[in-house]
Amino acid sequence: MSEFEKDPELEALSSELEQAAERTEQAADEAAGSIAAEVDETVNTEYEPDTDDGEPDDDDETVDDDDEDEDEATDDTIDPDNPLPNGSFFDHRKEEKRQNYPYPVLVTLLYLVLGFVFHLWHPGWLIFLTVPLYYLPGEERKFPRILCNPVMVTLIYLLLGFYCHLWHPGWLIFLAIPLFSAATGK
Repeated sequence: MSEFEKDPELEALSSELEQAAERTEQAADEAAGSIAAEVDETVNTEYEPDTDDGEPDDDDETVDDDDEDEDEATDDTIDPDNPLPNGSFFDHRKEEKRQNYPYPVLVTLLYLVLGFVFHLWHPGWLIFLTVPLYYLPGEERKFPRILCNPVMVTLIYLLLGFYCHLWHPGWLIFLAIPLFSAATGK
């Protein structure tokens, strides 16, 4: 067979492929038409224009301008660290996700890996002290407040003692707790 002759098997496959492409195109056109019809039906049935004849209807809301002025005075305070308004839905969801995260399980797995793989059972137990720090409320997690948290101060003291053998001057960091509380008034 010369290279210029056509293979009948290839021609049969080519025609089947063309027919399948045509059927697919027809099915896609039908699906697009039915979706467009559903959209048109939904838009036309759910939209009812409000014919405002100047008279208040039952579904019209009355607005009192005096109440808006009072609301504006309370909403003007913006926290520069948190761009979301106080009590925001997204702020709440972020806090909820943090509270539902299984952090103690992660810490336990990390401890087991540190122990079995690296034989760091002794200093490895210190990571358990991060669990109460993880679940602190948002305001308490800011840097100066978390640094003077009693659990964090204890963790720092133990790290200074175990790794740098600074037990004696290290105890002075416990003075940061009352000093910070006196400085902030909390």
